[in-house]
Amino acid sequence: MTQDLAELLERASRQVEPAAGPTRGAGAAWRSAARMRSRRRAVGGTVAAVLLVVGAVTALQERSGDGASDPVGPPTTAPVETFDPEAQPLWEPRDLADRPRRESVLPARLAPPRTMPSLSEAPLTRAVLAWTEQGQDIRLLDDTGDWRTVPETAGLVHGTLHDLVRPALAYDGTMLAMAGNDGITVVDVRTGDRRLVVWPGPLAKPSDTAPRLWWTPEQDGWLVGHWRTTWVVRLDGSAEKLPGGGPYGTGLSVDPAGEVLSVSWRDRTLTRWRAGERTAEIDFPHQGERYAAGHGLVAFTSGSLTPRWKGPALSGPVVADAATGELLGYAPIKDNPAYYSDNGMLSARGFLDERTVLLCVTPKDPQGWYGETTYLVTWEFATGRFTRISAGGLELQDASIAPGLVVDPS
Repeated sequence: MTQDLAELLERASRQVEPAAGPTRGAGAAWRSAARMRSRRRAVGGTVAAVLLVVGAVTALQERSGDGASDPVGPPTTAPVETFDPEAQPLWEPRDLADRPRRESVLPARLAPPRTMPSLSEAPLTRAVLAWTEQGQDIRLLDDTGDWRTVPETAGLVHGTLHDLVRPALAYDGTMLAMAGNDGITVVDVRTGDRRLVVWPGPLAKPSDTAPRLWWTPEQDGWLVGHWRTTWVVRLDGSAEKLPGGGPYGTGLSVDPAGEVLSVSWRDRTLTRWRAGERTAEIDFPHQGERYAAGHGLVAFTSGSLTPRWKGPALSGPVVADAATGELLGYAPIKDNPAYYSDNGMLSARGFLDERTVLLCVTPKDPQGWYGETTYLVTWEFATGRFTRISAGGLELQDASIAPGLVVDPS
């Protein structure tokens, strides 16, 4: 398959998700098939896995801005060691079950209880995770192991191709946002109070999927992955387009320290904004999806850091310097047919610190079919070390996590 055709198929798979995300599209079809297989096995049925790839190619927007680049750093006489993706050892995600577990505020197994108090009756100090399932109200988990349900949230999205409410936790865990048919529902975790920020005119038209939300670094609004371009919507209801933002939020990530990052596929660039102002643009030739930013770094899932003709199709988590584009870490996996990359079964969820990425991974089962256990793991990208934090069902792929709260800093 040529580079151009691979790009075309990758772009097509992106257009059907409401945003990677961590993401839907073909991945949603895989997940639906997996859940159906699970139910049918319970009654003795036999089902083969089905992979549905639905593509709709939309031209990416023209790059905007003045073309400014990052300033060149001071000269150095020290030798520079070039990171070689082809030299990185392969790893097997199924081995995550046997990896040592890292202590965190999350339990070893994530499974919401059948009954729990309502957030409106028993507020939390902060939430570490927001759990979502189709037809169910959003459930929140705090850093002490307590669960709460957020009432009247199951029906916020209806009449779409996939009526799933996708929660977005604020970085400090105090606020929850959910994109619905009528606008963005905002809930204060500390009080249970809620309000609706109505969609501004350009975003109010019906859509086949609910858009994805990213909190702004200041937590005063959201980046909205609209199907045509990315918008910024504030808590006060004001809205504006993000210059250069791609459709569905493609290539978008937010560093909680203050920057918004956007990767343009067509231009092979990474652009950075701070406080609404474009600050830099660099060459960024690396293929990737489902981006996460933090500590001046950007993590993503890649499918083509090494030429396909040199061996099996590979994918895996990648970390690069957001200021220079320099590759700093890569953990390749044999990945045919693009289970972990295009179909969304490996996603970066953020950074625990400047050395550690939080990943969400659903390994294939031993027969090569769709897995049913999802792991939340840490990856120390400089050493290649993986550590388990927690595990759950496929629903964990759609959960929202506040990475900075997962490990107790004390």
